[in-house]
Amino acid sequence: MTSTVGFQTLPVEILDIIVGYAGLASHFPLAQTCKAMYSQMASLLEQHQAAHRKYGAASDLLPSTVPNMLDVVFRCEDPSHSIELWHMRYLEFFGTRRRWDDWHLWEVDPSTGLNASTATETESAPYASGCEASETESSEDSASPPEVRRWKRRVRYYIEEARKRRIIPESGLEYARSSTLSGSDAVLKIILVSALPYLKVLKYVNADYSSSTNIVSFCRGIEWALDVGDWPPGLLSLQKLAVGVSLSNRPSSTGTSVLVRLLQLPNLDEIYLRGMRIDREDLNYDDFLDSDDEDDLFWHLPDIDESERPQERARILRAHLSLPVHSSSVKHIVLDNLIDYDGTGDFMTALLKTPKNLESITICAKEERLAKTDEMIRVLSQHQSASLQRLLLYSEHDEIDVIPTAVYTPSNLTGLNNLKVLNVRWNDIIIDACSSLAGGMDNLKAERLAAHFVNTLPPSISVLVIHGLDSERGESFGHQFDECQGLNDAIVALIESERHPCVEAIYLDIDTVEPSTPNLVPEGLFQRAIATGQRHGVHVHAPTSTERPASHNSYFVTMPDIQEVKSAPGFDPNWVFDHSTGLIKSNQICYGCGECDKCGYGW
Repeated sequence: MTSTVGFQTLPVEILDIIVGYAGLASHFPLAQTCKAMYSQMASLLEQHQAAHRKYGAASDLLPSTVPNMLDVVFRCEDPSHSIELWHMRYLEFFGTRRRWDDWHLWEVDPSTGLNASTATETESAPYASGCEASETESSEDSASPPEVRRWKRRVRYYIEEARKRRIIPESGLEYARSSTLSGSDAVLKIILVSALPYLKVLKYVNADYSSSTNIVSFCRGIEWALDVGDWPPGLLSLQKLAVGVSLSNRPSSTGTSVLVRLLQLPNLDEIYLRGMRIDREDLNYDDFLDSDDEDDLFWHLPDIDESERPQERARILRAHLSLPVHSSSVKHIVLDNLIDYDGTGDFMTALLKTPKNLESITICAKEERLAKTDEMIRVLSQHQSASLQRLLLYSEHDEIDVIPTAVYTPSNLTGLNNLKVLNVRWNDIIIDACSSLAGGMDNLKAERLAAHFVNTLPPSISVLVIHGLDSERGESFGHQFDECQGLNDAIVALIESERHPCVEAIYLDIDTVEPSTPNLVPEGLFQRAIATGQRHGVHVHAPTSTERPASHNSYFVTMPDIQEVKSAPGFDPNWVFDHSTGLIKSNQICYGCGECDKCGYGW
């Protein structure tokens, strides 16, 4: 006869030993096994709760947060047993404190950015506590206020620990000491990000003019790792990175050199980058030396003759900083507010080749139309066809009637055999169909258009967003009606076709009003497509639909949750999900009227 021994039958001493051997990741599931184990682990769970409340969404809004987290990191001998370190996974940086006078508690205002708090805050002086490293004070230190002298001793301790852990190379020590002792917190953030062993998410919020210096400092940390030849724990564990997260309508501009550096991170899974600028003079992606950040990013290279400096710096850095084919771990790329003066030239081609297994790419172009999209799709078909599942290309323009999708030839999608989520213009389908026929538009019959539509889209498509009629052409209502009728027929053919067994949802981004208004769609035109979808289990969301699908929302959030800000009290993301189109629309104040909060249009 056999007997079963459960946790509840074991002595407290044995339970304590079991808990001692359990890793940090096992604490919560182990506590759920039975009441005896939960009771035994109650104090540990309370420590987890306290650590999560304190560090679950840490930021630099309070000036003492970064140094206090560094104290935890450097006093810990074994990270695998530190509950506090286990919960330091999510960081948000809003700006850079450049001098001692900047060390205030920050308040966040979407309209004005970062403001010094007027409230009394005992923790607003980070130099009030911490490591008192014994060190002889310089004459400059002795002239400083006592609290600043204590802080300088504390800073020297952090920099020395970072040197011992090979976070800062010898070539970077002088800069790290001088900038930090002058009151800048930029290097402290480099050290913190590099030292956190469980860091997963890092966000740089575009809050005010000093925000951009944070990403420059982070790029310096990447260069330090390349210089040392070894990735520190935090840069190894980092999986999600967002740069330029919009706190307001504040514009952002980032050079391609930044993205080249970020793609060097060894285990990065997702990247969101807002405001990247591809300049017309960037004809070759190797030329990522931006004049604006050269001094900031390349300061540590050896001094050489002034006339040779740019060429020598480029030569040295290209040995480490480039975009080799299939070299990056990134699976998800979102380029928001892309300013592409080069017209998606060599840099974009190199970028699309770089990921090993790219699963999704979303590009929202601003100011300049997203050009050479057919070449982009060709590159994706050649290098990412086995993994790419989501392709969303948008172009934001200033016209009153906006069709927010880039122009491309749909028949070029045939090489993307695993594509599941896609947005496409109906007019591009028509133009593509006409070009495949000898007689052009004259020979384009409804059944031929529907057949072309069905055969053009990859059979793996699961969710499709179709942007409607091109109102710029000023066609008559009758012509618009015929085109919509053709779209209705095409959707029915797609749903009933055996070629597309995976299709789940189709969203139609088409305005609907009374037939007397030109260029717009009459009520109830797509009822046949909706009814066909209902019979086959496919959701068709036309402009007049009242049903709001709950199961497909995750497919359509073109700007992922990484764009949200968690540590700013009361912050509300400035975008909303539009169920009628499956798109993200701006919830910002309109530049035109300055009064409404929804007539602005953005991404």
